[in-house]
Amino acid sequence: MHFMHKYTYLINGVYLLTETPRPNLQEVKLPFNIFKESIPLATSYIRWSDDGQTFGHSLHIQESEIVARAKREGFQVVASFIEEAKSAYHIPAQKRVQMQNMKQFILNNKNVKAVIFYEESRITRLIEDFVLYVLGPIKEARPNFKVYSTKIEGEWNENNPYVQARLSFAHEESVEKSRRASDYHTSVVNSSKPERPGSRNPYGYSLTTKDNTIETNENKTIVILIFYLYSYGYSDRKIANLLNEAEIPPPSIDAKGWSDSTCILQ
Repeated sequence: MHFMHKYTYLINGVYLLTETPRPNLQEVKLPFNIFKESIPLATSYIRWSDDGQTFGHSLHIQESEIVARAKREGFQVVASFIEEAKSAYHIPAQKRVQMQNMKQFILNNKNVKAVIFYEESRITRLIEDFVLYVLGPIKEARPNFKVYSTKIEGEWNENNPYVQARLSFAHEESVEKSRRASDYHTSVVNSSKPERPGSRNPYGYSLTTKDNTIETNENKTIVILIFYLYSYGYSDRKIANLLNEAEIPPPSIDAKGWSDSTCILQ
C-alpha cells in the first residue's frame, strides 16, 4: 500500500503521523525513518459514526487519549488511521477502508508492535469481525503483536471475558438504537396521517413549505454526476478529488471539501 501520512506532530514526546493536517498543532519533521530504523511504533484506529461528529470533539478526545496511552507504553511514534462518518454496525471491520489500510501497514512494517484504540465500539459493533478478519491475520503473522484500549489497563485480550462482555454491550447498544429508529419510522409511515420520518434531507433535495414534501433542488445534477462516475468504476476517493478540483461546494457548509465518506452518503 502507499503510505499517505505526510503530516507529523510532536505531542508530549510522541510523534503523531496523520494523513490530514491538524490546524491547532505545529508541524515538525520526523527525525528517523520508521521503515528502516528500529523505532517503537504503534498504530491507532479512530472512528466516529456520522457527519455531525466530523467537526466536533470526537477526533480530539480519541486522539489525546491514544497518544497518552502510547507514551505510557513506551512508543515513540503513532501512525493514525481515521475512519470518518462510518458506522461500525452497518459496515464490518474488514470492509472499512482505513481499517484495511492500517492492517496492511502493520503487515508491511515489522516495526509496528501494537494498535491502540479508544474503546471497543470504535473498532466494532458486530463483536467478532475485528477479531476474526483484522486482528487474526495480524497475530498469525506477528504472534507477539499487542493491542491496547485506552479504557482497559494492560493489554486488550479478545479472549478475556471482560473484553467479550464489552464487545457484546457495544453490539447490543447498536441493535437497540437500530430497533428504536426502525420502530419510529414504521409508526409515522403507517399512521393515519403518514409523514416523512424525521431526518436530514438527502443531498439534492429540499423540504417544501406547502405540503411538507421534498423536491429536487439545484444540487440534483451533482448527485447525477456522482452516480455517473460510479457507473464508470471511479472510486469514492477519486470522485471526491474530482469534485474538489472542480471547486464544487460540499454538502456541509462547515466541511473543507469532499471526502470519500461524503460521496458514499449521497
